[in-house]
Amino acid sequence: MSGETVFVEAGVALREPPESTGLHGQNLGTHGVDGTPGRPLSLAWITDDLVAYTREVWAGHLGRPVPEEEAIEMLVNVKRLAEAMLMAAEKEETSR
Repeated sequence: MSGETVFVEAGVALREPPESTGLHGQNLGTHGVDGTPGRPLSLAWITDDLVAYTREVWAGHLGRPVPEEEAIEMLVNVKRLAEAMLMAAEKEETSR
């Protein structure tokens, strides 16, 4: 088991995380508009222009440069917040 990640659940050593199906998805890699490596497909909605705008806006508010990775994290967090708020609103609407 050298170099292999082992997970332990209830005292039993597992080679896969407990929630794993045991199946491994195809590595789709990353993409860029011009075919060069870029962000993962799950972040395809985040355009270079959106990242640049986010960096510009937040750099002004924070008073410091905002790295690309931080701007992407900010955008993902805002998306997650919006999704959570939408789910809460839908749940409230159905409970009426």
